[in-house]
Amino acid sequence: MKPFPAREVDAALLRKGFVKRQGDHAYYHFKYRGCDVGISTKISHGEKEIGPGLSKRMRAQMRLETNADFGRFVDCPLTFEEYVALLKRLGIISED
Repeated sequence: MKPFPAREVDAALLRKGFVKRQGDHAYYHFKYRGCDVGISTKISHGEKEIGPGLSKRMRAQMRLETNADFGRFVDCPLTFEEYVALLKRLGIISED
């Protein structure tokens, strides 16, 4: 898997429903309809690039099924709606 610039990962997380909280790292919590659904990840301050090892851990924390899904999430073919549909299929978010 190719590395991703940390800035692009940050932007993708914010575009797709994650809320950022600064601390010793940048923490991201996924919110759906104003509620925290228990999905979170982080990027360390000063991180310039998200390499294969870190992207694999982030993918698991975000409940994405494959490394390709993480790439689609960052590069934007995976929309917010598709991400929510995935989380519903996995039972993380209840159906409406």
